[in-house]
Amino acid sequence: MLRGINSIAGNNQPLYVVDGTPIDNTDLNSSSTINGSAGKDVGNMIQDINPDDIDNISVLKGPSAAALYGSRAANGVILITTKRASKGEKIDISLNTGVDFENIVRLPKRQHLYGQGYSTAFQTQNINGTDYKIVDYAADESWGPKLDGTPVLQWYNLNPEDESNYLNPSPWLYPKNDVSYFFRTGVANTNNFAIAGNSGNTNYRFSYTNKNVKGTTPNSSLGRNTFNFSGGTQLGKLKINSNFNYIRNASVGRPWTGASNRNIILEAFQWGAVQVDYKLLENYKREDGTPLAWNRTGWQNTPTAEATRFIDNPYWSAYESYMEDNRDRFYGNIGLQYDLNSWLSLGAKVHGDIYSFQSQDRIAVYSQHFTI
Repeated sequence: MLRGINSIAGNNQPLYVVDGTPIDNTDLNSSSTINGSAGKDVGNMIQDINPDDIDNISVLKGPSAAALYGSRAANGVILITTKRASKGEKIDISLNTGVDFENIVRLPKRQHLYGQGYSTAFQTQNINGTDYKIVDYAADESWGPKLDGTPVLQWYNLNPEDESNYLNPSPWLYPKNDVSYFFRTGVANTNNFAIAGNSGNTNYRFSYTNKNVKGTTPNSSLGRNTFNFSGGTQLGKLKINSNFNYIRNASVGRPWTGASNRNIILEAFQWGAVQVDYKLLENYKREDGTPLAWNRTGWQNTPTAEATRFIDNPYWSAYESYMEDNRDRFYGNIGLQYDLNSWLSLGAKVHGDIYSFQSQDRIAVYSQHFTI
């Protein structure tokens, strides 16, 4: 195990070496995501290593690491050896499949006594000749009236398109479906097929792995396809060995992080009103495509008042302001060894690690800080 920090401001990641090939472990995140202020976490490049192909992992550190890999090994080396055909093996075919489930185990605690507002008393507004208690839409914090069931015009009672709820006050209560409703059970399904064999002086192994992940937040998914080939042959005094890997990643809807007003944790626990029912938030936009927001700019039935005041509906963020990214990667090596005699041989090996990364991040029109 590698422990300790060697640099205060620099990179503390170890060097990863797969079958003798140093692997790029670049952090693909923006500076704002790295320092925790905003953005979406896309991870680093080491996530492309396929666990189904790993045979052995060992650790080098200190002088032994530096002697082999120089300054790149200042933080140590993780040596990974992938699977190959076993000696004496004819043909071996394996098929593995697995399913992982992921749930949010713990969320920050929220008080259940007071709702949105700065005053413990409701504002009253005369609408069409009738007095209604309304929410303090100037606030996005919950220092307001006690959640005691008082009939109030809440955000979903101010949408004329919803005839059953329009101007029909609803009880001021802690919701049945609070922020935990927003999260779902994440499911990851992994399937691996491998065939390996030996035939005379030739050995080979081919592996294909497909992984599909549905995230714990709406509209989040990851698909990954991994191809691995390793093989070798001996032609007289000449030995040839190779290992090639190709990985294709496609991801949609990576969750917002940091101090963004689209980060669900920030929305719910720092600037979110506790009385908001997240099941009702699923209906996140009107027929004209504009957002339905719990934190309107006012009670009035006008485009200005209906706009989002502080933070976007989290479902709007998930389905309208989301990121798509794709990455193709190839890494591996091919080596030659020629035996000049019983005690001397010459060898050469070529390593490669190349990839392309494309991403499209969007903030939808009518989002907070993006209006027309």
